[in-house]
Amino acid sequence: MAAKRMKKKRHIIAKLFMILLVIIVILLGVFTGYVYSKFGMIDYDNNINKEDIEINEGVEIATGYKNIYLFGVDSRKNEYENALSDVIMVVSINQDTKKVKIASVYRDTYLQFTNSSYDKVTHAFLQRRTY
Repeated sequence: MAAKRMKKKRHIIAKLFMILLVIIVILLGVFTGYVYSKFGMIDYDNNINKEDIEINEGVEIATGYKNIYLFGVDSRKNEYENALSDVIMVVSINQDTKKVKIASVYRDTYLQFTNSSYDKVTHAFLQRRTY
């Protein structure tokens, strides 16, 4: 009698485990489909116009180093006028040793703009023409 009861419990546990496994597989499939649908909405624009690149001439650079600032902006349809920078990276190249260092700036970092006000660094790209 006890053996039958134990066998019945194992059978129920096995069924519950299989149902849980099926639910997990279905949820993973739905999640994967959702992620792929979001990736399909990204507009990959590989055509970079030279007019869109800003180069600051006359900035003194430490001997042997070249610093490049990269801004990833959250614009839609190539409208950069009111765009905020989501990604800010500084690439520093030692031209003597050919070593490259990359630093990422946290978007919630505060900095002081020229008008003595403090604001998030993500707004620096938006205010770049007001310096």
